Amino acid sequence: MLGGEVEKFERYCAELLDKEMAVFMPSGTLANQLALRQIAGEKRRVIVPGLSHVYNDTGDASQNLSNLNLIPLAHDRATFTLEEVEAVIERTAGGRVTAEVGAILIESPVRRLSGEMVDWEETKRIASYAKEKGIGTHLDGARMFIASAYTGISPAEYAEPFDMVYFSLWKIL
Repeated sequence: MLGGEVEKFERYCAELLDKEMAVFMPSGTLANQLALRQIAGEKRRVIVPGLSHVYNDTGDASQNLSNLNLIPLAHDRATFTLEEVEAVIERTAGGRVTAEVGAILIESPVRRLSGEMVDWEETKRIASYAKEKGIGTHLDGARMFIASAYTGISPAEYAEPFDMVYFSLWKIL
């Protein structure tokens, strides 16, 4: 129903992250899948962390439901670098058949590394590069409020470089 408590909560969340709008989803898996599908558009490749939830825990949902090709980087660490992203972009642009990258996902804190944070400066560099190239960005920030408490970086500041952001209401909020 329009105008109800969920709509009020969505407005609150949008204001909290300084975003145009927010949408309540029943699960993070669904939220991440819909975000990647939306921002990738017709460009079927998505750069993801090799340790990410989207790459490891969703039963190939991105590939099967949205026809997205996930390209994992940083298989054993929290942060992939701008140089790694640039190498993927160059490789996809130089192939015999072009397959453009449509989205970049960053997960932080990284659950599989006991909540290790991505390098914030590197993240901002990657997001800026993506914007220049017309590539959408998504933050799987399920635990971003924990990160905010430890780093002093506000949730809105974490969300700022990204086109879309997911956060969880039950991960130690």
